[in-house]
Amino acid sequence: MRHLLFLIFTSTFSTICLGQIVDTLSTGDHQDTTIMKGISPEKIKVLSFSGEKGVKELLVPDITVKNKLVVIGSCNIENGNYAGQKINLAKDNTVITVLSESKEFKFFLDFDSQYIITFSKPQFITKQFLINTMNIPATRMKYPFDPVKFSTTLQPQPDSQIVTFTQPVGLIGYNKSVEDFDYKTNYRKTAEEK
Repeated sequence: MRHLLFLIFTSTFSTICLGQIVDTLSTGDHQDTTIMKGISPEKIKVLSFSGEKGVKELLVPDITVKNKLVVIGSCNIENGNYAGQKINLAKDNTVITVLSESKEFKFFLDFDSQYIITFSKPQFITKQFLINTMNIPATRMKYPFDPVKFSTTLQPQPDSQIVTFTQPVGLIGYNKSVEDFDYKTNYRKTAEEK
């Protein structure tokens, strides 16, 4: 089945809509468009129209962006809902983005920086992930990176203790041996009596 695919680029002053007939949604098709047009990826919406299903917004998780590291994923809540849940993105110790009551996230990170993503909810154990985008060889920076994908689950605090992690539960950084970003778990947790 063929779909009519619209890429909508929004800005403060105008909205541009481009239509294209495609057989399948291929992430490679969007990569060149994003880089060549120089449009901020945060301002792109992808809409698909098919006669049977109408118009729907598509999540394009594998889009790659030149000079940015795309980080996408989800935050699950064990035995709970999203009321009060927050996802904070901090760059070099300054919070720059806060998502409220959101399962999915997508961030476009600058290189040569350090980020902390904090997942929290009242009465649940907070988790942090450190993302280091520094120390990447100039020869590797010539090519875009595949998106970094991960998910995490927030668990309720136990009845008798308050559990805290003393450092980030996940470390994401450039690995020279694979010439890409890699993920490590390295954490300690402490428990205090309530």
